[in-house]
Amino acid sequence: MAPRPWAGRAPPESRGWRVEEDILRVLAAAPRTLGAYDLLAAVTRPGEGRVFPNQIYRALRRLVGVRLVARVESLSRYVPQREAQPLLLVCTRCGAVFQPGGTALHRALCKTAEREGFVVGRTIVEALGRCAGCAAGRGERPPPIRGTFRGGRRTA
Repeated sequence: MAPRPWAGRAPPESRGWRVEEDILRVLAAAPRTLGAYDLLAAVTRPGEGRVFPNQIYRALRRLVGVRLVARVESLSRYVPQREAQPLLLVCTRCGAVFQPGGTALHRALCKTAEREGFVVGRTIVEALGRCAGCAAGRGERPPPIRGTFRGGRRTA
C-alpha cells in the first residue's frame, strides 16, 4: 500500500484539513513569526463557522509533527519549516526568522551526545539576536498583522 501524502495530517476534505491549509497559506505569506491567536484571527472566515483555539493548536501540532511548520520555542510562535533540521536565527527587534541549513550543526550535536552516552530525542537550535538590517540600524519593526489579538481583544 502506497503511503498517504497527507500521513500525519487531518484527512483531506475535513475541517481540520482546511484549517491546516489555511495555516500553511497564512504562514507562507507572513513577513514574521505568528502566534496561535494571530493564526486564529487570520484563518477565521465570516460565514463559514467559527474556528476555535483548540482547532488551531491541534492543527499546529500535526503540522509541526510532519515538519511543515517549525515552532520558535523561545517566542512560542510559528514559521513555515524550510529545512529538514532547522537552525532558527531570530531577530529580537523586527521578528524576522532565518533558517540557514542546520544539518551539519545537528549532526555534530548528535555525535557529541552519542559520545556522552546520551540519546537525543529531539533537538531545538535557536539563536536570538539582530538581523543585518537591524544591526546596521536600517531594520524596522513590522506593523501588527491585521486581525491580531492584543490584550484579549481582536484588533481591526
